[in-house]
Amino acid sequence: MEIANALSYPLKDKNRIVQIGLIALIPIFGQIIIFGYVMEIINSVAKGDDRALPDWGNLGENFRHGMVAGIAFIVYMLPIILLSTTSDAESYIGVVIALVLGFPLGFLYMVAVLRYAAEEKLQSFVDIGKN
Repeated sequence: MEIANALSYPLKDKNRIVQIGLIALIPIFGQIIIFGYVMEIINSVAKGDDRALPDWGNLGENFRHGMVAGIAFIVYMLPIILLSTTSDAESYIGVVIALVLGFPLGFLYMVAVLRYAAEEKLQSFVDIGKN
């Protein structure tokens, strides 16, 4: 996909942007639903359908996909969370280790999310060898 197409893709459907904005106003649940909708967008683009944004479809499915990805994010980032909360305020070793771990764990998480969006299998988050 070209950069211009990637930047203009979300703007193809003005009504959908308004709907996303309204759903984003719902605390916590709205963001989870939007994250699930992003998974649906990734899935449709992976299948080659990048003409327009997909329909909202089932909000329950979007919520489920968003929750799965959110829980996976917490699990992937758990080492960083533990290191940054247990480090001494005067020693920055825990923070430095957390930063060093953050990039590879973040990259693995992003790849796993892309695979989960395309395959819709929970196994995508634990198949590290394929990520």
